[in-house]
Amino acid sequence: MADPRDTRDGTNNSAPRTDRLISLIQTSGGALAVALAITFTFVVALVAIPLAADGDRVTIATAAFTGIGTIAGAYFGLRVGADGKERAEQDRQEAQLVVERVAAKVDEEPIREAREEVRQEQRAEPPAG
Repeated sequence: MADPRDTRDGTNNSAPRTDRLISLIQTSGGALAVALAITFTFVVALVAIPLAADGDRVTIATAAFTGIGTIAGAYFGLRVGADGKERAEQDRQEAQLVVERVAAKVDEEPIREAREEVRQEQRAEPPAG
């Protein structure tokens, strides 16, 4: 009989199930929140439209679709921004490794000269702000 305190799923993967569950919630949590918000807005509109006066039905429908579009647009905009940030960080790390390897192959004198040039440029620039 399995130990009830064991959080592994019995596979060779030693990552606890709780860690995978948390990861799943983090990655799908935003989509779930968006889906719930859209569903709620849609249900409220469906209930309100039949109860509203003729002139107000179009206003309710327009407001509901505007809300749904805003929620979905914000979610996907943030998602694309986060993905772009991750890619930019990966590119930065790769560039740093390339620079470190190139620097290891170069004589020390050009490195000292480059450092001195950078320091002089930094002293010459006015502070930002």
